[in-house]
Amino acid sequence: MWYRRRLSVVVFVHEFGGSYWSWEPQMSFFARRHRCVTYAARGYPPSDVPDDVGAYSQRRATDDIVEVMDAAGLAKAHLVGLSMGGFAVLHATIHYPERVLSAVVAGTGYGAEKQHEAYFRQVSEDVARGFEG
Repeated sequence: MWYRRRLSVVVFVHEFGGSYWSWEPQMSFFARRHRCVTYAARGYPPSDVPDDVGAYSQRRATDDIVEVMDAAGLAKAHLVGLSMGGFAVLHATIHYPERVLSAVVAGTGYGAEKQHEAYFRQVSEDVARGFEG
């Protein structure tokens, strides 16, 4: 009997202006060879939409990725994120490297935590100056 083995799992994390439906074309393609998972981020129905601003943070978005993986029974996965989702994927890769097979981080900025804006702007400018020849 011949069958196509699904090699690994890909978790897609959506952007601020999108939803889990935004990944439909990619999931349709990658599902041919991989198990694909996506979810609505915190604050996007049908996930929880807490009224308390304190329920939202970069660390919470990062931990949400791992909690989704735990709920799906995934020890490790390839993570793919765009914009807001990319920043969460980047942080998941930093904080939980043992859970990440690879990371695709697209269209990602420094985030929206206002108290860190000046710091990240300065770091970004320093890095950019390093590329000047």
